[in-house]
Amino acid sequence: MRLSRRPNCTARTTPSTGGPCSPGASRSSVPRSSWNWTSRRCTAPTTRRPRRSRRDGQPGIVRPGRYGRPMRADGTFSVKAFVPTELTPEPAVATGLPVGVATMEKHFEGEVAGRSATLFTAAYDQESGVGTYVAMESFEGSVHDRSGAFNFAHSATTSGSDRTAEFFTIVPSSGTGDLAGISGTGGLTVDADGTHRIWLDYELD
Repeated sequence: MRLSRRPNCTARTTPSTGGPCSPGASRSSVPRSSWNWTSRRCTAPTTRRPRRSRRDGQPGIVRPGRYGRPMRADGTFSVKAFVPTELTPEPAVATGLPVGVATMEKHFEGEVAGRSATLFTAAYDQESGVGTYVAMESFEGSVHDRSGAFNFAHSATTSGSDRTAEFFTIVPSSGTGDLAGISGTGGLTVDADGTHRIWLDYELD
């Protein structure tokens, strides 16, 4: 029995010329190297599923953030220390709000667990509650039980009763240990009862 030498659907073609299995296609329009010599029918190309691996490299659960699927980690935190510094910008420039720099220590619990050392800069009026802050945090601990350290930065503006213009990013290339290659975004919020919350939408390379 003769096997058909119909061209394979996976042959390289362009949308403008159509596929080798489209009406009017012929063998002469497809290079011999692209013919399917073993199949008697044209089949649609298939996409292989990404190989799954555990942290030890063995087949298992997909690592968080692989293949374009960010993971969400939630936690709560408390401020253990807030220490204003004497640092002032030079040259001295007077604006409508006082500018200050402080250091902070935070402790985290939940899926984000550990502690952070923070440099906190703000242009803020204590009486009206109006201002903007910018913070850089150095975190060490664990995220979903993966231990390591990394930096994240965040800022926001308040008019006294709200929180707008929020920004949050995990600093690229700052991860160490099991958190090496971490990247992504996140956010901070305060509940009505005063509970401080953090979430990370992250990936691991």
